[in-house]
Amino acid sequence: MAGLLADPSFVAEGQEGLFYGGGKQLGYQIMALLAYATWALGTSAIMFGSLNYFGLFRVDKDVEIMGLDNHHHGGYA
Repeated sequence: MAGLLADPSFVAEGQEGLFYGGGKQLGYQIMALLAYATWALGTSAIMFGSLNYFGLFRVDKDVEIMGLDNHHHGGYA
């Protein structure tokens, strides 16, 4: 929101929002968003990929057929 609506009377020079003729702040926010998304996707790929590689990502086929509730809790949901 600040990247769009930052009023020039409240922010440093050159940090105005896009609606006030600036856009630098919005660019910083988009770069931060891309950095966070890259970090989250990369970390998730490493985590889930290693779980899948070691066979810990899914339950056994017999447990899946029987049902997880019955296997873990001893009854049906």
